[in-house]
Amino acid sequence: MPRCGAASHDSLSRPTGYAARTGHCRAPSPSQEGRQGQADEQDWADRKAFKAALKADEDRIGRLAAGVVARAITETSQAPTWAELGHAMGWPPWWQRNWAIPYLAKRGWLVTGTEPRSLHPGPKAAQP
Repeated sequence: MPRCGAASHDSLSRPTGYAARTGHCRAPSPSQEGRQGQADEQDWADRKAFKAALKADEDRIGRLAAGVVARAITETSQAPTWAELGHAMGWPPWWQRNWAIPYLAKRGWLVTGTEPRSLHPGPKAAQP
């Protein structure tokens, strides 16, 4: 069975609204929308709290992250991936490491590159 509007070349049969955004033919029920809205609000609150905590404790977290990277390089002769650093730091959701690592790099705690395993301690980590 084709997806919404997928079998027809008629422009009127193309999915619109919810179906166009999600690829699903049926919109969520009001109760599903309510649960999703609550989950979105909680996710937003979690993200906001994580960012605030990182900014408030930047020196300790930055020094710790740089130490994890340095130790990984010393022990394995290669830098950790962002996922490995995130796991070691207790940042399991992808968005936490994808926000924290660039933030710490911008603040001088880490150095990132375009190649895989290019994380290194930043210049701020070398300061006493």
